[in-house]
Amino acid sequence: MQQHAITVRELHNRGKKIVINNLQEANYFEYKFKKPKNEIGHRLWNVNWFWYSESFINKHRNYYGYTPVRRANKLALMPMNFTRYHRDLLVNKLSSYLDRLLYSYRQHGIQLPNDEDFQSGGWDRFFNPDWYDSTCFSVVTESYVDQRLLSEKTFKPIAFYHPFLILGHCGILTDLKNMGFETFDNIFDESYDSEICMTTRCNIIVDNIKKFLDIEYVEIAQDTITQAKLQHNHDLFYNEKIITERVITEIINPLIEYAET
Repeated sequence: MQQHAITVRELHNRGKKIVINNLQEANYFEYKFKKPKNEIGHRLWNVNWFWYSESFINKHRNYYGYTPVRRANKLALMPMNFTRYHRDLLVNKLSSYLDRLLYSYRQHGIQLPNDEDFQSGGWDRFFNPDWYDSTCFSVVTESYVDQRLLSEKTFKPIAFYHPFLILGHCGILTDLKNMGFETFDNIFDESYDSEICMTTRCNIIVDNIKKFLDIEYVEIAQDTITQAKLQHNHDLFYNEKIITERVITEIINPLIEYAET
């Protein structure tokens, strides 16, 4: 990687136009190249990228046709992989509620039932409908809470008809709304989204989980507002026409403009 970074700088110093593919990792440029994002070439980054990418991945894997068959014998689905401070904090605060959750923390040896083998390719995109059918909502713990990133973790409940709470960066729900998706302020207290302090965001999410009673799921299943939001999110997530138009506007056209200037 260091050799590659030197080559990029050399090409830039020779007056060559450089495009850095930064679509999968929001902090890749600054961490790997140790340069401000606009100093070397063009950083190809798009906050909506995981929406576009995950939509096509799910269709390729034939996940699009999933229809929920709810039984909700667990409160929430909370899949986690690598150790993060905010995930440890959340788990500790929910210690007395963990038996009511369907959750994983793979780096700590806790896996979801009937999960894909960790060594298999694409295990992090694996979908088991039982996880969603047997839970009322998703608790998403993003990879980072200090940088603007909406990864595949955020889009899984959107793709699979699940209400959600998200422990991510401040304003992550606002980002989703700006993309056109619905969030669930009719079910949850979403004031956490505007909290600058990560611990405060986490505390409000924990309070939401603790206040959610199993009986409320029956009401949610029959609530036309919630069902309309779930259907809207699913349909928008898989809308190829909208995705294609946005990829052209947000990625292809800026690349052409950069190349031609």
